[in-house]
Amino acid sequence: RVRYCDDEPLGIEYTYIPEKYFGDVEEQDFNHVSLYDYMNARGHLPVDFLQALMIIGCPKREAKFLKIEEGVSAVFCFEYTGRDSSGQVVEYTRSYLKSESVAFRFFQYSGER
Repeated sequence: RVRYCDDEPLGIEYTYIPEKYFGDVEEQDFNHVSLYDYMNARGHLPVDFLQALMIIGCPKREAKFLKIEEGVSAVFCFEYTGRDSSGQVVEYTRSYLKSESVAFRFFQYSGER
């Protein structure tokens, strides 16, 4: 899916989920149902995530959607791997976000809060 802000493309996201758990995914209208509500209803909501962030030159396909220059324009590339409560991988998502349009703030906590 392509994400927009003020009618301009901000990011593009690809999500992959295993057919063995979500065989009817093609029948869903995600304009009206959230992906996580759908996954939760089938008993495989991701609850544990491994995340990675890279800054890369924008690949050709994504540059077209984001209306930026391929390879030259830098994008934030996020990878998420989600596991359900039994430890099974139920989601892999890769997102590309325009670096000039977003900012991130990270917090690290030590000990108990």
